[in-house]
Amino acid sequence: MTPMRLCLVAALCCSSFLVTGCLVLTRELPAGTGPISDDRLVGEWQSLEDCEGKDVIGYMHVQKLGSDRPMRVVGVEDTTYGVYEVYTTRFGTRNIFAATVIAPASGGEDDSLGGYILGLYEIKRDVLSYRMFDGEKVREFVARGVITATSTPGRFGTTTLTGT
Repeated sequence: MTPMRLCLVAALCCSSFLVTGCLVLTRELPAGTGPISDDRLVGEWQSLEDCEGKDVIGYMHVQKLGSDRPMRVVGVEDTTYGVYEVYTTRFGTRNIFAATVIAPASGGEDDSLGGYILGLYEIKRDVLSYRMFDGEKVREFVARGVITATSTPGRFGTTTLTGT
């Protein structure tokens, strides 16, 4: 099977996506519609570029473990790797994923974040694009009282949705 193309939309690349800016987490899985394992994601994806159009070398292998179980995603970039448990769902026309670390991406350190990382994905023909929820936008919604969350300060802090 030839690898499908993976276009990385938010300065992400396979296992290194955990070190991007402010992450948006949730302790509970989102209550959208649709399957918890999107069959269109299953297979091997090859990274081609990041959001700045720079070439990257990486692979992401998505395994379906059963119709009522989350997918397993193994991301490899250069000499690092990460293994994630990924649920998918839909909100209106948007495809949403919720991922949690199940094996370290940084060579043995504990990378668990205490929740599910939230993001959006889109598949057009053989190109998968995905990006994390924008932490700064979520913080704006929190400040306006639209949603509730707790945040750790700083550019690389986390925002954890609570009761939303």
